[in-house]
Amino acid sequence: YVIGNGWGDATAAGWLLSIVSIGAIVGGLIYEPLLKAAKKWFNALSIFLFAIAFALFIVAGNLILLGIGCVFGGLGSGMILPYWLGETAKKCTPDQAATAFGFVTGGINIGAILAPVFQAVMSAIFGKSDLLFLSKIFTVCLIICLILAIVKRNTYKEAA
Repeated sequence: YVIGNGWGDATAAGWLLSIVSIGAIVGGLIYEPLLKAAKKWFNALSIFLFAIAFALFIVAGNLILLGIGCVFGGLGSGMILPYWLGETAKKCTPDQAATAFGFVTGGINIGAILAPVFQAVMSAIFGKSDLLFLSKIFTVCLIICLILAIVKRNTYKEAA
């Protein structure tokens, strides 16, 4: 995508992937204070950051916008994983936590493995395989997840 659009070479593309990782580190570092500030909106906030990232990928006309999208994607990633693990810990006993964490991280990795399959299926269905088209599909999926997170947040009742 970077090379095909003439925005840079393989090194530039590699730097963008590094920016995602740096964003994830920052997201992890700001997780606790942001969780305290956002409270029940935290999950929706993390998904929103992912949606911004992919929306920027769609409209990016240069390497800088793509890089900003990578920052947002990394932030969302660095924030949502500890959140999901924290929510998992609340729903199990301490003895079950290690296994539960394994299932959460295993599920994330299964998603990473199946992502290319999903891309291939979407490409076969719609006859397009370019990154821009796939980013549009993923953005729609994220918006649906965001709506569901907001609905869940507004209908959630704390257990007594």
